[in-house]
Amino acid sequence: MRNCGKKRRNLSIKNALKISQLVNRDYKYGGEMKKIIIAMFLTLMIFGKGFATEKWEETFENETPPEGWTIINNDGSNPHIYGDEGDEDTVATVWSYESDIQFIVNGQFLSVRPYEGAYFWHSGWTNRNTETNVIDEWLITPQLPMIEVGDTLSFFAGATDRDYVDSLDVYPIWHDSLRVFVSVSDNAIDSFTELINDSTGYFEVDGPTGYWHGYQFDMSQFAGELVYVAINYYISDASYQGNGENVWVDDFSLFNADTSTVAIEITELGDGFNQTELIGNYPNPFNPSTTILFHLATSSRVSLHIYNAAGQFVCTIKDREPMTQGERRVQFDATGLSSGTYFYQLQTNDRTQIKRMVLLR
Repeated sequence: MRNCGKKRRNLSIKNALKISQLVNRDYKYGGEMKKIIIAMFLTLMIFGKGFATEKWEETFENETPPEGWTIINNDGSNPHIYGDEGDEDTVATVWSYESDIQFIVNGQFLSVRPYEGAYFWHSGWTNRNTETNVIDEWLITPQLPMIEVGDTLSFFAGATDRDYVDSLDVYPIWHDSLRVFVSVSDNAIDSFTELINDSTGYFEVDGPTGYWHGYQFDMSQFAGELVYVAINYYISDASYQGNGENVWVDDFSLFNADTSTVAIEITELGDGFNQTELIGNYPNPFNPSTTILFHLATSSRVSLHIYNAAGQFVCTIKDREPMTQGERRVQFDATGLSSGTYFYQLQTNDRTQIKRMVLLR
């Protein structure tokens, strides 16, 4: 572990941005209240009393897709019959709008249900063009509010991923991926440019079946523009006869995480405090090390992971380490990392919490 090392799934930064920072906050649960004033600066996501600004969100609550969403069947596939004799079904050729999907994995039925709301979007290998075996399906948002510096696009996705391999083990274990595009003019495919600027243009979607993972993309380069965003599921050879290629997406949002640096007061929690809480880190901004402070309501296994501003895993500080009840401090040394915004995720037996810190070289 690169104490910080092996790859883990991406975190949901959007959920973290909905959590208010612990600023001038007292706890009274029957125990003695104790306070310490720590000379520090904490970078807060400011909106009203400490929230990021959520500018737009779609969680797909209704039986029909919301107005303004566009699906394009760019692989030229036609509706076709799929299934065993006596149990045939005509499958869709584009992203489908679902409330529940069932898969069979190792003899067990596994379900995919919405991350939030009542419906989500799904595409898979049965949507392919059966002559070319290409999947090229586009899901396009309505026009989004004007982009500002600090805006982040967020959505949740999942995939069957590594759950499937054929019985003779002659097919590879599948890794699903998606592409993200942006248009500043209209929702025609030719108007879009890729948002991911690496050599592939893809990002891998994690499994296993039934799970959701958050993905985030910085939109600052489009500041001052009204944009459309497209999610493209593209597979050049989708000939695998099974459930090897399937992805699902849900809960799209656009939020602004511009930051201001302010002095705050940290509250030390008394013995009567009975909640697990990720309190914060100090100093913040920091260089090169900082202390992460949290409270455990009960003894628990603790994992503490670091992610960058794009939601990509950076390192692990603690990996399911047993800890007893009470206030805990963990040192994080960022030597070797570049300046920027990072997120730290605390996982305990009963909760997962996320906060933000800034490394300034």
